[in-house]
Amino acid sequence: MIQRSKSLEEALNTLKTEQKRIELALLQAARRRQTSLEEVHRELERIGDLAMDAMDAGSTASDICKAGGISRRTLYKMLDERGYTRHRDK
Repeated sequence: MIQRSKSLEEALNTLKTEQKRIELALLQAARRRQTSLEEVHRELERIGDLAMDAMDAGSTASDICKAGGISRRTLYKMLDERGYTRHRDK
């Protein structure tokens, strides 16, 4: 059996403690990220729902994209997914 000096044992323990601390911080960051992604998805869905009402009220695709912070491609995709076709009739 190899005998390690006390300072080497302390250094190894410090490294293990630091590794555990960092791994815990990574897990917490991953959880916060997942929560944020879920919130982003909910808000994007809300924008898609509101976009139909906005178009019916006379807003243009450009108006909706600017106000909602989305691209025209995203807008049209969301409208298509909802079965909204008025934007295709023009």
